[in-house]
Amino acid sequence: MAETIKFGDVFKYKEKEYVYLVKTDEILYVAAILNKEDTSRVNTRYENLERNGKIDQYKDHPLYCFVMLTTEEFKDRMANFYRPGHDESNLNFGGILCSLNVRDLKDIKSEILKGPVPKELQELVKNINI
Repeated sequence: MAETIKFGDVFKYKEKEYVYLVKTDEILYVAAILNKEDTSRVNTRYENLERNGKIDQYKDHPLYCFVMLTTEEFKDRMANFYRPGHDESNLNFGGILCSLNVRDLKDIKSEILKGPVPKELQELVKNINI
């Protein structure tokens, strides 16, 4: 029996981990879980922009649309929404590794609803109950 993947499930593809968000007939929406080095790099840039009062200039840049994860397996790593849409035929998951905790799910939903992501993704996520 095949696993049914749902919002907040984590899967691996080509040695990278992703959070499953939603899918349409053509597009699979995911958030990439960055490794600790990339997380640190993005977070440092974000903090520098914030500290220098320049973050407003970048608020619509998808690179800075992310959630710091609290789920034990991914602590100190971020789920990033830089490029959330993938052609479904190009990104197949091999199995669910785990599901994110409720706090992370709520934070991800909130970030999607207010962040610079595709409007279609926002529409698909807004009615998901956590």
